[in-house]
Amino acid sequence: MLDSTSPTGLPEEVLNSNNPALECHVPTINAFLLHARAQKGHLEERIAQLESSLNELYSERDALDSDIQRHAATLSPLRRTPPEIISHIFTFALTPDEDEKWYFHESAPWVLSATCARWRSIALSPVFWTTISNGVNNFGISRLTTLLSRSGSLPLRIHFWTEDEGEMDEDEIRMVDLLAKHSARWEHLRIGGAEELYTRIQHVGHQLPMLRTLEFDLLFNIPPNPESALVIFNHAPRLDEVSSNMIFWPEPVPLALPWHQLSKYRTAIDWAALPSINSATNLVECTLDMGHASGVVPDNIQRFSFPRLLRLSVSCTTLLAYFDMPILTELYFHQCEECNEDAFDVTAFSNVLPRTVQKLVLNIKDTNIAILDLTSIVAALPVIKYFGFMEDLSADVVCDFLRSSSPAPAWEQVALAIDTENGGSVAVFRTLLETLETMDWEDAARRLRTLRFHINSTPSPNIMRRLAVLRERGVDVRFDETYTDFYRNSVPQFFRIEHDA
Repeated sequence: MLDSTSPTGLPEEVLNSNNPALECHVPTINAFLLHARAQKGHLEERIAQLESSLNELYSERDALDSDIQRHAATLSPLRRTPPEIISHIFTFALTPDEDEKWYFHESAPWVLSATCARWRSIALSPVFWTTISNGVNNFGISRLTTLLSRSGSLPLRIHFWTEDEGEMDEDEIRMVDLLAKHSARWEHLRIGGAEELYTRIQHVGHQLPMLRTLEFDLLFNIPPNPESALVIFNHAPRLDEVSSNMIFWPEPVPLALPWHQLSKYRTAIDWAALPSINSATNLVECTLDMGHASGVVPDNIQRFSFPRLLRLSVSCTTLLAYFDMPILTELYFHQCEECNEDAFDVTAFSNVLPRTVQKLVLNIKDTNIAILDLTSIVAALPVIKYFGFMEDLSADVVCDFLRSSSPAPAWEQVALAIDTENGGSVAVFRTLLETLETMDWEDAARRLRTLRFHINSTPSPNIMRRLAVLRERGVDVRFDETYTDFYRNSVPQFFRIEHDA
């Protein structure tokens, strides 16, 4: 039976199977193939013609699209933006992170200057080439030479670190020697590393007229005698801020500095080196890490007067007894294990606290702190507005502390770390929220409105809803899941004693 739907009328069971065609169908099949192949050839010729026409249309369209884009681009507001505005926008790529003062995006000018001709002409302005850091990839003498050339005569921000604690390699020596030739332009200097680096910068001499900020970590032990002191920085007439050996090598460094002109000083120090800061009477901010100092106070130690000191961070309570600070407003205390103060004496600490302190942050290792200890410390400060405790407290101690009746009339903010090992984070969140919800936030005498807690867990959706209700009542409650975030939200970078945090 023939299939009427087939061009040749062949049966479906033959066309759609492996069965051979019948002999009577062969002539019909051959005639069809001859005609079909000829017709296919004509169709392919037409397709080729149409594809050629289509490709021509595509080409015309693409050319027109290119003309449209080029002409439309001439109307772009960015092309009409004055170079001064674009230059100002570029500066945001160079702005250091507020939390990490010396982290500069040194590669930004290289990227900006390679984007287009107009951007390059703007980015080659000397102001974009004043940050020099050998911590970036592909940094070498060639790149340093280019930076120094393009920065013109502007002041420099320099971050130079040697790879090894021992001898400097040849490239490092060449780069240090080249930087030394531009010491008259040093404005912000951060250096660290090998002993040879310390030796080579001694040759800079008196050529530091613009130096304002100095930070260094020397990875070796310098004998504490006047002959070994870093003396070149004593001749920097504009030097205002100094930080020494606070990160990698927390040992005192003998320094000869223009103490009378410093407003900010941050250092690792011991009792023997302490008299050196006696002349720093204009200090406004100061951090003193005595984590590696002996707990024995020398017999000849005298009192120190800091009439302008506003913010202080220390790691030894004994130190406070020798400081006169009539206008101190912020105090950050880090109890160090090496400072022979394993048991925190609340009474002694409260007795030496300046009564002018408005912000107090404690990082105490003693785990036996109780509610009476916290309230007595806060009560000793009549004008305190911010109280922070960085070590874990039990949920019960925290809640009792918050419920205490007006421990300080000016108290506005609190930052507390809460232990979740006993009872779990769910129970801690529930206990804390129940306490906050029962407190009388309508009491005009209660000025406490901002609360930050460290709980190493994420609040559940239900907890978040209850927090939203508290915020509607004017209570700002925040949780930091990681201790790093909690610590950095409570203690500004300048006052952190990192190796102890």
